[in-house]
Amino acid sequence: MVVRMASQVPLVDYLTLGDAPHLVAHECSACGARYFDRRNECANCGGTTFGNADVATDGEVRSFTIVTFAAPGVTVPFVSAIVDCYPNRVFAARRAPNECLAPTRGLTKHSSSRVG
Repeated sequence: MVVRMASQVPLVDYLTLGDAPHLVAHECSACGARYFDRRNECANCGGTTFGNADVATDGEVRSFTIVTFAAPGVTVPFVSAIVDCYPNRVFAARRAPNECLAPTRGLTKHSSSRVG
């Protein structure tokens, strides 16, 4: 018997993997507000119909911090950032195993850097 396993499994429902990894938000059909978690009702307008909307894969780093202390079991250091991916603001974390400010895909050591 041959058992095949997926090469990657997304950790969250709103992450799509593959050749072009990206985030998928739930978008309110009435007002366009976007959420990553499942909603029964839109917090902005009260709408109850949602569709899927791909989140842009590039954006601008608005703020970041290097996390050096965390809860037991959480590997540190890592970079936590707020990234504007119009029209979404995304909170992201990126592990930095050797040097926290080493340039990586998505985050660089310049706070005004573009992501992508």
